[in-house]
Amino acid sequence: MNNKVKILIKTFFSLDFRDKENKGKKKFLGIFISYLFANSVLTLNNYIAFNRESFIILSFSTGVFLLVFVILNDFANLFFTKKHIDVMSSLPIDNSDLVLGKFISAFLYLSVYALIIAIPQVIFFGLYGSNIFEMIMFLAANMCSLFFITGAILILYTASLKVFSGKSNIILYLFQFIFFFYVIFTSSTASRISVEKADLLSQGFIKYLPQFYFAASAGKPLTLAALILLTILLYVIFYFYIKKNYLKISAIIYEQKEKTRGSKSKKSLWIKYNDFMSKIFIRNNEEKASYYLTLNQLSNSKSLKLKFVPLIFLPVIVCLISVFTNTASLPDAGNAQNGLLVITPSISFTFFMCIKLLISATKIEDENSSDTGWMYSSLPINLPGRIKNANLKFITVNFAFPLIIILFCIINFKINLLSSVLNLAYIFSASLFVNSLFLLFDRVYPFSLESTKYNSASKLGEILFIMLIAVGIFVVQIFIFENVIFVVISILLFLVISKVIKRKVLL
Repeated sequence: MNNKVKILIKTFFSLDFRDKENKGKKKFLGIFISYLFANSVLTLNNYIAFNRESFIILSFSTGVFLLVFVILNDFANLFFTKKHIDVMSSLPIDNSDLVLGKFISAFLYLSVYALIIAIPQVIFFGLYGSNIFEMIMFLAANMCSLFFITGAILILYTASLKVFSGKSNIILYLFQFIFFFYVIFTSSTASRISVEKADLLSQGFIKYLPQFYFAASAGKPLTLAALILLTILLYVIFYFYIKKNYLKISAIIYEQKEKTRGSKSKKSLWIKYNDFMSKIFIRNNEEKASYYLTLNQLSNSKSLKLKFVPLIFLPVIVCLISVFTNTASLPDAGNAQNGLLVITPSISFTFFMCIKLLISATKIEDENSSDTGWMYSSLPINLPGRIKNANLKFITVNFAFPLIIILFCIINFKINLLSSVLNLAYIFSASLFVNSLFLLFDRVYPFSLESTKYNSASKLGEILFIMLIAVGIFVVQIFIFENVIFVVISILLFLVISKVIKRKVLL
């Protein structure tokens, strides 16, 4: 490794842990705590609900999802250098040195997250009565499993970018849906246990997963050594593939050419719907400009669509599963005598989470339009709150309200009409209240937040925070649903308070 590569590695690795405001250490500490807390909660659930062998397999699976969450959300920033390509091209650096430097810095960056993911899993593994040697073997097998599976996913995704170009996002959607089903499967399995811990090995399909073999290697040093060599070979293949196709894949990722959208005179049904809604809900030109900015960005940005699609379907998937598994409502909550039931919190939790993440997605700048924040300072904006409020209106009109209608159509098959209406009205109004409250502290204009690794990874902390709020709202819901009048009053209060908060924001 020559000095140029060493300098590039140090430079890229430093850039990975800082941003323009040079607050990298503080942000990394926040992300460190978020990932540590999130994985500790998931690991605790696995420890309580499953036996030792099942715990190992689930730990390896959870770790993969958390690590791939970072990789797939920041694939371009991890392995490519669009923001710095102009500077790099003016320096005496070979393309091979650039690729090697970026590859190693990305591997080091991911190693930090892999270690954070593994720490709580090793601690809980020790609670099964494991000795020091077994814990070390578990850690080694865990890290190997993490990088082997993520390496396979990286090769598959990178190859699909080159071969299928725009269609490669299907792989990301598929992986995210697998993750959703994984969380639901483990949670539902854990909820059915009584005294004895569940045995995941009783499920026949487990033996077809790579985690099964890495879990078996935790007690077999020779097998683990062979798997480590196989993992290294996998990354060597990935490196040479990246090196050979670096410029072509980079051009595909950062392609700025827009597809022909057809005649402007022929508006899509979605555009017509938004034109109609904007006439009803948009009060001034500033809100209208922000509303249509989000509409146009979502219509034309592949990366934004990638963020939106899984979030739109997640509440629907959770609702369908609850209906088919007969867990749509809680039997001991609400007022069963009056036929008033409380729907399962998994539906409300995912709805709150997805709507908040949809709003957050409209804050990140487009990958092809960096440093857009300065534009707002050059515009004659009298009331900045209107610009941000338009984002909330867009998400509410296009996603929150339609999702509530879809959820109503699904859940109405399992619970009575009154319970369906009141539950979903309560969830919708509570979500509007929470997001209006967030609007009070919102200091970020739409599509102006720098697209960095920190902003992608910190989403996990945002998810945890909104989930804590959702838990509080659900606990209150249990008591409110003892009486229909209380439910109606709470819905009206949420709507009125949301309106008052928005008035304050707009002043």
